[in-house]
Amino acid sequence: MRKKQIYSVVRILVIGAITLFVGSKLTKQNKRSTEFSEFIISIKNNDNKITMKCEKGCAWKQLTYTIKEENKKQTIDEYGMTEFNKNSSKKEKYLANFLIKIEKTDKGLKLNGIEGTAWIELEFSLADNRFQTIDNLGMI
Repeated sequence: MRKKQIYSVVRILVIGAITLFVGSKLTKQNKRSTEFSEFIISIKNNDNKITMKCEKGCAWKQLTYTIKEENKKQTIDEYGMTEFNKNSSKKEKYLANFLIKIEKTDKGLKLNGIEGTAWIELEFSLADNRFQTIDNLGMI
């Protein structure tokens, strides 16, 4: 009889631990999707240059960078071009809080929403001298 009681207690503990683990993962995923503020950015592809114009939520109006073979990625936030691991300590209430990694691909552009976006990844083709507008919810 004693073995059955021990087995029941261990089973309850294991189920409880699994429930807590899964619950905490779901909470983190839901938290990510609700922690963003509004921004609007237009991205233009022109040969080896990417030009971005911020219409809302940024301290910058326009950014342009040249894509080199060894440097196909660029990270941006509400203050402009930044490094992937760099966290800004200042948070302005009139600015959106976001971090996006932009990468040139063979087919167009790939964006990773690292912070402050409802989306995790956007990938799209973009012809030369054409714009694609994005916001905190995705492509517009």
